[in-house]
Amino acid sequence: MILTFSENKFEDRIKAGTKYTTFREDKLNRWDIGMKIHFWRGNPRNIRGKNKPHTFGNGEVTGIMKVRIYPTKDRIRFIGHSLSLVKDLTALNTIAIIDGFDNWQDMKQWFISRGKIDPKGYRMKRIIFKFDESV
Repeated sequence: MILTFSENKFEDRIKAGTKYTTFREDKLNRWDIGMKIHFWRGNPRNIRGKNKPHTFGNGEVTGIMKVRIYPTKDRIRFIGHSLSLVKDLTALNTIAIIDGFDNWQDMKQWFISRGKIDPKGYRMKRIIFKFDESV
């Protein structure tokens, strides 16, 4: 499956091994453990424009967690997991850093800037992956 990233920092942090999760909508339930991933900076279907898309490695899905993210309430709920509700700022910062952000504030703003806020939270999956830079 193609997995695209919109910012250089995500590519850099994946390659450095500090980002190994991503939160994604999955309305069609397409993600599975063991699935192969093709990492792209930018959208490979949109080759025009100033940001030339490129592949930067391959990987594999090693875990999947259902979550709801509440950026305006400073909470993440892991559904069916022992973590359950995370609202402690230290834990939120750790989750955000593992996902390639500077901290929870950075991650929170990223979600808020991308559309309307659903009071029921963003329904997503946390995709945990391992990365292989060979393409």
